[in-house]
Amino acid sequence: MTTVLAVAIASQFFRTVKAKILGHYAALALVFFMGVFCHLIHQPTFNPKHYSHRIHHNHDDAPKNLILKLNKAIKPTAYNWRYYAEIVQLDSQPVCGKILLNITKDSISKALNVGDIMIVYAPLKLIEGPKIPHGFRDGLLLKIHKTDTIKHRFIDNYAVGEGLSNIEIEPLKPLYRISNSNLLLVDSLGIYDFKSVTIDWVLLRESPKIHLENLIKALNPSRIIADGSNYKNNAIMWKKTCANYGIKFHDTSVDGAFIVPLNL
Repeated sequence: MTTVLAVAIASQFFRTVKAKILGHYAALALVFFMGVFCHLIHQPTFNPKHYSHRIHHNHDDAPKNLILKLNKAIKPTAYNWRYYAEIVQLDSQPVCGKILLNITKDSISKALNVGDIMIVYAPLKLIEGPKIPHGFRDGLLLKIHKTDTIKHRFIDNYAVGEGLSNIEIEPLKPLYRISNSNLLLVDSLGIYDFKSVTIDWVLLRESPKIHLENLIKALNPSRIIADGSNYKNNAIMWKKTCANYGIKFHDTSVDGAFIVPLNL
């Protein structure tokens, strides 16, 4: 009788402990999903009037009639004024949501002011979200070679968006070896005396005071690249010079990023 009683008490004890453990896990799961739900409903796109719900996602590049209100001016590039703007109307329908607005400096006589209202006829391009929104790809490395003008928060935002946790940041170097090609960086100092190695590509930045013809004759590169830190007039002049010498020219402000597949 005593043994049966002991077994019954032990069985009841374990059932009670199991119930408490399951209760704790259930509570934790409930808190987690409530947090996820609260996060989602506070996203701008959760609003049924958000402009993204009125855009077709199958590469719809058709121009839209937009009414915008400029909310904030951000740091311009060499060629563009840049603003955060609120979309007030899209194709005569009231909407909400923010966009990043780039306006070429040549298209307006002066910078716009915060609070200005604009009527625009242009396509909208949605920025893709993170490819892995609920985790990090620990096996991938984001390696950045940067100047001091690039803020760490931009790098951090990109890394979070792409799901990358391994980041290395190094200062720019004058010479790189990329996919069996040598890339020489020529900045405002205008130094390009690297006769000890064969130079395949030259990256011009910060408007170096050089005669590009002399550089081409000295290095005989196959491609010249100009980034967005150069003056526009310099890039136009360099493009003509490259055409005269039959050399490929890539202006990142016009042609976009210069992307090279890595042969690792």
